[in-house]
Amino acid sequence: MRILRVAATGFGALKGEVRLDPERLNAVVGDNETGKTTLAAAVAAALYGLDADARRYRGRLTPHQQFEPWSGGAYALEVVLETGGKRYTITRHFGRDSVTVFEDGRGNVTEDFRVGAGEYPIGEQLLGLSVDQFARSALWLQEGPGRLAGEGVRPDASLSAMLERQASSVTLPRPSSKTVTLSRPKCRVIV
Repeated sequence: MRILRVAATGFGALKGEVRLDPERLNAVVGDNETGKTTLAAAVAAALYGLDADARRYRGRLTPHQQFEPWSGGAYALEVVLETGGKRYTITRHFGRDSVTVFEDGRGNVTEDFRVGAGEYPIGEQLLGLSVDQFARSALWLQEGPGRLAGEGVRPDASLSAMLERQASSVTLPRPSSKTVTLSRPKCRVIV
C-alpha cells in the first residue's frame, strides 16, 4: 500500500492536507504533541473506521470521541492510496457516520466493501489485514485508542506472509531529503 494523501477537515488536532511521495521513503517526525500519532490514527480510521460503541469503553472515551475535531466543525477525512495496482480515495464523515470509496477508472465502489449492516472494513478487504494486525504491523503508535495503540499492540510475527504480499520495494536514488513543514499540527514530513 502506498499512501499518497491524507486530508482532514477535522480529526483531532489535524486539519489540512499531507501529501506523500510514493517514490520515496516518508517519515513523519516532530516534537511531542504535534500530531504524528493522530496522523497515523487518521490513516487507520480511514481504512477501518472508528468504534463509537460506548459499552466497550466504560468510563473512557471511545476512539470516535477521542478524535472529534479540537477546533469544532466537520469531523471528516480523506485518504488517497494505491494498492494492488489500483488507486482508491476513501472519504469518511464521522459526524454523519458515512463512508465513500472511489476507485480510479471505476467510480464509486463503496458497496463493494460493505459487510453486514453498514460496516465497511475497507482495510481488511484491500490489505487482507484486520485492524489489530494493521496496528501491529503498519503503525508504531504510543498510547492511544483501544486496538490502535498501547502496550498490547506490538509487531506480530505471524503476519509476515501477509506483509510480504503487501510489500513494495522502492529504490532510492541517493540520500536526500526535502522537508515540508505543516502548520497546525506542527510536524515535518521528510520525503
